[in-house]
Amino acid sequence: MDSPESVADAAVQILTQVATGVASTVGQTVTDLVRSRVAGWGPGEAALTGLAANPTDPAAALAAREVVRQVLVSDPVFTAQLTSALRGGPVHNTGSLVIQGSTLRGRQNISLGAQTITNIRNSPGLLIITIVVAIVVLAGLVYGGIALSGGTAHNAAPITDSQLLRGIPPDQANLPGGWQATTAQGPVPCPDQFNLCYGGTAIHVAGYKYGRFTVLTVVNTFGSSEDARAGYLVGGQRIQNDGNGVQPLVIPDLDGDESVAFGGPDPSAQKAEYNVAVKVGTVVITCSVASAGGDKDIHQQVLWALARAEVARAWEAQDGKTPSAKIEF
Repeated sequence: MDSPESVADAAVQILTQVATGVASTVGQTVTDLVRSRVAGWGPGEAALTGLAANPTDPAAALAAREVVRQVLVSDPVFTAQLTSALRGGPVHNTGSLVIQGSTLRGRQNISLGAQTITNIRNSPGLLIITIVVAIVVLAGLVYGGIALSGGTAHNAAPITDSQLLRGIPPDQANLPGGWQATTAQGPVPCPDQFNLCYGGTAIHVAGYKYGRFTVLTVVNTFGSSEDARAGYLVGGQRIQNDGNGVQPLVIPDLDGDESVAFGGPDPSAQKAEYNVAVKVGTVVITCSVASAGGDKDIHQQVLWALARAEVARAWEAQDGKTPSAKIEF
């Protein structure tokens, strides 16, 4: 499933199965994800409604396929989420909750960041109301400047201290054995001469060597969580377009707000490159791991280890603490 067309084909097959009564966890996840993404878009809702009403109609399937394909082409975050869902992997949260009428629609789990409430589909009305109120309160914390990550409350506050920004990429003292810090530039005000800003206030760039791997990370800071999300979408689109033959990656829990990743061999450059973009409060982090070849699993282990450490360090910086989290495999 390495193209919008093939991902759309697979998604419509699942949607058709669900519409004909074939139930599965993957089917429900894919259906909820696609319906949530096209909610409020007239043509998208009409196409999905048509498929649900006439699942054996080729014209209905074709209309639904085109709708899904259009969204995939324009939205790298949704592309990664849908690809992961089709493979039975986790779907990382988008920070949104849809409540229609008096019915809470979706899977048996409600997730907000790292917080999950399970088995609500057949819960009594009062319990559902209580759950919804709790989620609204949590959402208020996120959008009001406090983010819950791993059960811990963090300040999603703009980073104005250049030392804290500079400390988000690990320095040599916080690197594991075999890693070497090769470069550090910044903080640099945006816009920058390297075209690495995503519309934020400043960036810091750091490079590393780990064996045959060349590692680069860019930290963008923003004036608000909302601005950071806009920058995150720009960063996600950029890493999707970086290199030939890139595919969406299934992302482990990095403890950020949102994440999207792409990677794979680049035949034109005779190398492999893997990239991830993560929104962390008012910060957007992008990490890249490249080499002249090698095991894709090793590439991703390096990528996830660095990204997870930088997410933790970004939360520390937004809490006003000197970043100290280390890279761990």
